[in-house]
This record gives sequence, C-alpha cells and structure tokens, in this order.
Amino acid sequence: MNRRPSSLFARIATLLAVTVGLCFVLSIVAIRITSDEGAGRVGIRGATARIVVADTLIASGKEAGLAEIHVIRAPTAPAGREPVLLVVRRTLEDIRQAFPGREVRIDGMHDATLWIAAPAPATGWLGVPVTNTGKPAVRAGLLAIALGGVLIVLLAGLYARSITAPLRQLADSAAHMVNGSEPPSLPDGVARELTELRSALARAAADVRASARERDLMLAALSHDMRTPLARLRLGLELSPVTDPALRGGMEADIDALDSLCEHFIAFARDGRDEATGDVDLSAIVHDVAAVASAHGEVWTLRLPDTPIIQGKALTLRRAVENLVRNASRHGAAPFEATIEVSATEIMTTVIDHGSGVPEALLPHLGQPFFRGNAARSDATGSGLGLASVRRTAIQHGGELHLRNLPEGGFAATLVLPRGDPRTQAGFVGLSVPCERRLPAM
Repeated sequence: MNRRPSSLFARIATLLAVTVGLCFVLSIVAIRITSDEGAGRVGIRGATARIVVADTLIASGKEAGLAEIHVIRAPTAPAGREPVLLVVRRTLEDIRQAFPGREVRIDGMHDATLWIAAPAPATGWLGVPVTNTGKPAVRAGLLAIALGGVLIVLLAGLYARSITAPLRQLADSAAHMVNGSEPPSLPDGVARELTELRSALARAAADVRASARERDLMLAALSHDMRTPLARLRLGLELSPVTDPALRGGMEADIDALDSLCEHFIAFARDGRDEATGDVDLSAIVHDVAAVASAHGEVWTLRLPDTPIIQGKALTLRRAVENLVRNASRHGAAPFEATIEVSATEIMTTVIDHGSGVPEALLPHLGQPFFRGNAARSDATGSGLGLASVRRTAIQHGGELHLRNLPEGGFAATLVLPRGDPRTQAGFVGLSVPCERRLPAM
C-alpha cells in the first residue's frame, strides 16, 4: 500500500515538516553532545591528580617541586568566571566535592586555569592549567550540525527533485505538444496534480491533432474537387480561338498556379503518417531531386558523401527535399547548393541559395502553415505549405528544420534527422559520385 501523499501540496508540506523535524532532532543531538560529561573528563582527572600531588608537596615542605607538575602557587587568585557550558559547571562541582571546604574557581576561556585554595594550614592559591573542556564538546557539536545539515539538504533536495522532475519532463515536451504530439508518460507515484496536468495536455494535443487533420482533409477535398474544373479550363483554353500569345500565356500561368496550389494542399494533407518505414539513402534522394531541377535549366552544386542507410519514410522524405529545392528555386537565386553532413548522431541535409534572404523578423514564422515569406524574397506566389510540410516531416522522423540567412547573403534550409542506430550494409557504397559534383543546366 502506497502511503505517500497524493497531492502536490501535501508532498511539499510533508517535505517542510520532515525538514523541520530533522533540524529539531539535529539540535537535540548537538545539545546532548555539548553537554556530555565525558567530553572533558580526561583533562579534569589530570587536574585533580596534580592538585593531590601539589597538596602532598606543600605538606612535606617541597613547594619547589610544584613547577615540575605545572602547578602555580599564588597568594591571590583571579575572581574567576561563571562557566557557560554545562559540562564545565558539572566539572567544578565534582572538584568541590573531591576537595570539600576549599574554594574553587576557573579563569580564562581558551587557556583556562583552575584555581583552588591551598590546603590548611597553608595559605594562598594553587593554579592548575587545564585543557579547555569546552573545545571537544563544541567541535563535536559543530561537526554534528554540519554533517546533519548536509544530510538534510541532500535528502530534501532528492525529495524535491522527485516532485519537480515530472514537471520538468512536461515542460521540455511543451514545444512538441503545441504541435499535437502526445505528452510523455509520467512515472508511477507522481503527484495527483501532475497526473491531471498530463491528462489535460494529452486532451489538448488530441484536439490539436484532430483539428489539423480535419483542416487537412478539407483542404485536400477542396483541392481535389478544384482539379476537375481546372482541367476543363485548360481544355477550353486549348480549344478556344484566343490568338493573343500574351493573353493565352497569362491564362495558362494562372491555371498552372492554381493547379500547383491544389497539389500543395493535397501533399500537405498526405503527410506520410501511413507510409511504411524502410531504408532511405538521403544522398540518392538529393541527387535525383537536384537532377530534375537541373533539367529545368538550373545549376546545382552537390556535396554528397556516402551516408549510412537510415530508417525513414522514403516518399515523405523525398517530398521534403523537393519542397526545399523548389523553395530555393522559386524564391532564391543561383548558384544553388545541396550538401549532406554526417555526424555521430545526426544527418544534416542543407539546401542553399544566394538570393536576398529573408528579413530576420520573419525567420521565426517560416515553416508555419500558410505563412508566406516570399514577399521579401521575390514576387512569386505560393501556398505557404512547403516549409510547413518539411517541418512536419522532420518532426515525424524525430528531427528538426533549421532556417537561417547566410552572412555573405543568401538563405539556407537544413533538414536535421537523427541517425539512431545507423547500419552500413555489406556492399553498400551510397552514390558512386565524388564528394562534390556540379549538375549543369540542361
């Protein structure tokens, strides 16, 4: 049966109560240590023995021997002080009981001297230097407080971490949950409020996914239905008696633009979540997509090393690379570059153009559905779904999309994918191309 408090408030209150209780126990232990009668017994026994020897020397008239046992003979003694520590007060009482009828005083703090009246019929005082009986007790008390304090802090910190760790886990996943990702599972025994928070976030993420799916399906349906009238318009334009080349070209361009928008909507709705995962060679994909672009008159420089096979969705990743290449072609300027860099944990596919770049204020918004930053890069139009589709593909594969302006001018989009457990199959060499290849325009 789990008796741990279930609510976050109860756990914090328990933490405070236990900490205060441990501090109280620690104080009691420190007091007991500093008041322990055995802490100064050794020094006092030595002083008592020297007093007995001194009395014997005085009685036998051999007062010259007092110096050898470090006993002082003085006509008067200091007024003394009232001991603070209980152990010292008890020690003085023990000496008074051992030498009844004789006045006993103690003087000094660190280098204390025990004064006792000389035995009758002698007069004066005997001073016996003693070890500070309070030092061992105080040191033991301070050591107990220090060690106990460290232990209390460690225990309290560990308990507090067990309370806040699930909250940190949810906070680290907040950015993904905003996009509809399921919140991470929490360990058993977490506070009730955190479990309720996780459930609420899971419902909110499910609502985001449902809303996005409905929107995608609506866009796909509209785009699909629009393609039939667009086909009729294209056929009607071919059969029409329009003789003005400029007018005909403008109408064909408008139809092509609408058809391209429909294609983007359908591709965005077909996000690849149902596609099977398999072996993917990114170098081959980038090479093929760039070759198609070069066939349309563009010059691409490729830097594609032999990469290990990764597990991913081949068609979805191909569409992502196509979107990056199309984005550079439409909104950037030559020369164009595509590179792949491989690290121990990631594969980074970067598409670079040398256009005017994007205003820094717009960079955080690029990759959001229907946001178009092309007004800053060219007068081209677009759906605002190309980079959004690439970002979603990156998230599906556990990666990221990084967008940045280049210092020397231009724009770079980097698709970062985790390697996971890459495996290089026997005989697989990747592309049989050099590390750098230039694809000329055709």
